Amino acid sequence: MRLPRRRLRRHLLTSTEKRAIAARLGAGGATFVAALDALEAAAGRVVDASVLEKDAHAEWQEALRTVARRLEAAWLALETEVDEERARWTPEIDALAAWRPTLWPIFVIWTPLAMLLIWLGLILGGYLPAPAWLAAQLGF
Repeated sequence: MRLPRRRLRRHLLTSTEKRAIAARLGAGGATFVAALDALEAAAGRVVDASVLEKDAHAEWQEALRTVARRLEAAWLALETEVDEERARWTPEIDALAAWRPTLWPIFVIWTPLAMLLIWLGLILGGYLPAPAWLAAQLGF
């Protein structure tokens, strides 16, 4: 069962809401990006370093560990933000999931129409006698 277009349009996210969600989800990634920049700088120094320059290699390894820690922290922050976002949107999602189409058109329009068509089919098929006014119209 589909949601009517008019009602669906009311529930679609606006561009402002989309940007807000993206900003909330992306907020934890800033420290990770900074750590990646530090790793890139350390990698540039390691590429130019010789095998004997232990400090450059140690700096690169420390930058790599820092990036790994910050990646884990960013991932945990993202999981937390996703949970908060889910909690924020749960009432609206539940309201949309609980929506059911109205049944009154079926009972008011389609049921009498179906009964009329079945009755007419039984008359035309010869199973029921036609009323006088219909017999005169149909030439029975």
